[in-house]
Amino acid sequence: LAPLLGVLSQYSISQAFMGEADYTSAVRYLDAVIDDMGLVPSGSQFGVYFNAGFAYGSLENFDQAIGYYSRAISLDSTNSLAFNNRGALRARQGDYQRAIDDQNQAIALDPTSMSLNNRGTAYAGLVLQP
Repeated sequence: LAPLLGVLSQYSISQAFMGEADYTSAVRYLDAVIDDMGLVPSGSQFGVYFNAGFAYGSLENFDQAIGYYSRAISLDSTNSLAFNNRGALRARQGDYQRAIDDQNQAIALDPTSMSLNNRGTAYAGLVLQP
């Protein structure tokens, strides 16, 4: 029980730092939680990976962020925001076709999502790239 409480405490601390937009501190705690992911209840693992993706993306560590969003998507392929966020990061890396694919999936899941705008941005990048 003690190890589980430790992981839950680390996750709570990471969320407090996320709330303060202190992503450097948040990833330190999220990484510790991910290291002990086997202790995290399966229903909570999506949130850990999603938040790690958000935090790393905010720090412009796009490869790490995309990897965590991909792990989150593997746990819940119905979450449009995970596809949207991963697609937005792929567009920032210049991977426009994969960004469009992610935005299309997000739109299929939630046609009212911000993914419509992000897909347009990715299309513009694809057309305008040298």
